[in-house]
Amino acid sequence: MKKTLLAIGIIAAIAGVLLSVIPFIKVPDSSVWLNEAFSIPAGRNYPITTRSSPSFPSGVPLHITFEVAGTDSVVFRVMNEQNYQKYNSSQPFEYCVEPSRPSISRLDMRWVPPVNEKIYFVWDNSQGHISKSVSAYFSFDGPVIPPIWSTLGLLLVFGGLSTISYGTRPPTTSSSLTFIRTGYVFATLGGIIGLILGLELLRKDNSEDKVHGKAILAIGAIALSTHLLQFLILSL
Repeated sequence: MKKTLLAIGIIAAIAGVLLSVIPFIKVPDSSVWLNEAFSIPAGRNYPITTRSSPSFPSGVPLHITFEVAGTDSVVFRVMNEQNYQKYNSSQPFEYCVEPSRPSISRLDMRWVPPVNEKIYFVWDNSQGHISKSVSAYFSFDGPVIPPIWSTLGLLLVFGGLSTISYGTRPPTTSSSLTFIRTGYVFATLGGIIGLILGLELLRKDNSEDKVHGKAILAIGAIALSTHLLQFLILSL
């Protein structure tokens, strides 16, 4: 039984580590969507479209960076095809408030584009009296896998550690068996209940209970801290 639990715990922990880091792996260089320098004549605009529909991975942020040479600025607008046609025909049009900017010389931000819709990125120099040079670099450098996989990975990691701890020294008293198992479950989840159960086990006279209490406290404290840190990182 010990060997089985150890094997399960080790496999779960390794799988959890892999799942935990995957969402933070940056998309490789092939994720560059646009890398272009261009000049916008006075009184004109320069549009770049998605070229195909859809061309954006669902839910993945597009890192938008561009810079206008010198101290010049342009109007930057993002709109769908219908509104771009209106804009090009001098008709009333609408555009995405984000990431559009009324007058800007440099932009560096992340924006999640809609899918199944053709998008136009437009640099407007219609009010300018001289040509303006722009260098643009757009890339997908957000998580390639939804953050939920990272959470599942962490649960596997701490679940594996709990299984290993439980398997290396199973309880000798049946009266504490359910209590100990419940403690490991809540320790894996990083809940306060796991810490409370660990403390209760430390207060018991049975030496086996104390050993499990220390393990539950350690796993629970690390799991709680890690889950909180993960939440803060992913919310940035």
